[in-house]
Amino acid sequence: METELNSAARPKLCSDTRAEGIGLCSLEIQAFTGQAKEAQRKYCSAVSLKDFEKCSDLQTEYRKILVEKKKKETKPAELQIKEARHVRYMHIAKRKNKDEGSNQSETAAKKPFKSIQDFFKLKQTNETAGKVQTANDDGNESGDT
Repeated sequence: METELNSAARPKLCSDTRAEGIGLCSLEIQAFTGQAKEAQRKYCSAVSLKDFEKCSDLQTEYRKILVEKKKKETKPAELQIKEARHVRYMHIAKRKNKDEGSNQSETAAKKPFKSIQDFFKLKQTNETAGKVQTANDDGNESGDT
């Protein structure tokens, strides 16, 4: 069951893999272009010899090469679109993180307590410190008179 899910999942490509894929596709396109030129040359020589059976075979081969070349030409465009989306996303994420970082410092100044428990502990210590101080103040006043 897991293998079925994994095989259906879209593979995630890193930036280097996309750049490498674009380079490989351009090399394959050049190879298909060379094959197409060779097939066209053979076709022209078969036409001049009036070997129509060979012309038909060569024409079929030539069309297959052009179809494969067209498939390979669309692949780099898809990879370039994915790379552009990735760059745009990273730019937005970087800007968002930068904004959140400045907001965190502002909120940290506003909220010195990590939790509500810290708030109540501080409040209790302040209250007890206030009681002790008032007790000392009362004691000092009675001792002075």
